[in-house]
Order: sequence, then structure tokens, then C-alpha cells
Amino acid sequence: FEFSRGHTLHTAGDPRGVFILPPVDTPRAEARGVVPWAPRNAARSLGLTQAEAIFAVSLRQSARGLMSALLLGLGRALGETIAVFLVVGRQDNNLPKHWLSPGPLLESGQTLTSKLGGSETNIAYGDPVHWAAMVGLGLLLLVIVSGTTIAGVWKKAGHDA
Repeated sequence: FEFSRGHTLHTAGDPRGVFILPPVDTPRAEARGVVPWAPRNAARSLGLTQAEAIFAVSLRQSARGLMSALLLGLGRALGETIAVFLVVGRQDNNLPKHWLSPGPLLESGQTLTSKLGGSETNIAYGDPVHWAAMVGLGLLLLVIVSGTTIAGVWKKAGHDA
């Protein structure tokens, strides 16, 4: 791999990771704190190891809170347009040679939200084909966010997916 410095998709993931930590960590801590100590101690007294007690008792009782924390973090990560746009910049028409290799993360590129957040949406207004491509990207983002929301509501309602 040829490592480029600075404006890579991997570098854009660093501020995104920092931005999603607080909205994920706070509900996670609250979900774990809601689980009472009595079931935890009862599981330990029955001979379960600490890891088994965590998986059998703590995670089962705090699953909804943990799932909501993950969905909140995913929503925040999808919405971080400006941070990614400022770090990555604009590298259009840069399709990777090998899709399953880590190479595309180490090169310049664009994300879906940084493409929609750029000035191209205003420029594309006059060209029907370009405008249709921007609307298609917006619809794709809407499908991703809607699928995430439906998955969260499905899990909250108690259904197993």
C-alpha cells in the first residue's frame, strides 16, 4: 500500500470516533447502573463466573439501553458531515481497485454525507442527471437512517429480529 498522509478516510474516522463517545458512553453507563445487584450476586452465588454473570444477567437486563446507546452513536456518526468534510476534503471519482482491501481507508475519498454536504448539491440543481444523482444519494441515506430507526423500534418493542 502507498500510505498517504493527512486527508484519508481513516483520518476522518478519528474525530468521528471522538464525537460519538459521549452520546454512546452516557446511556451505556446508565443502562448498566439500572441493573440491581441482587441478581448479579445471585448469579455469582450459583457458581457462575463474573463473565458468565455479566452475560447472563447484566447484559440481558440492560440490552435495551445498550441498543439505544449504539443506535444513538450510529446516528451521530452518520450525521457528522462537517468534521469529515473538513478532514477528508474532496476527492471525487476515486473508486478503489480492490473493494475488500484496507487500501481505500488509507487513501483520500468522500463519504456519503460529505458528498451531500458539499457545494455540489447547489451546483447540481441545473443539471437533471447530476441532480438525480444527488437526490439518489439523499434517498440512500434516508433508507439507511430509516432502517436503523426501524431496527431500534423493533428491538424496543420486544420483537426478535
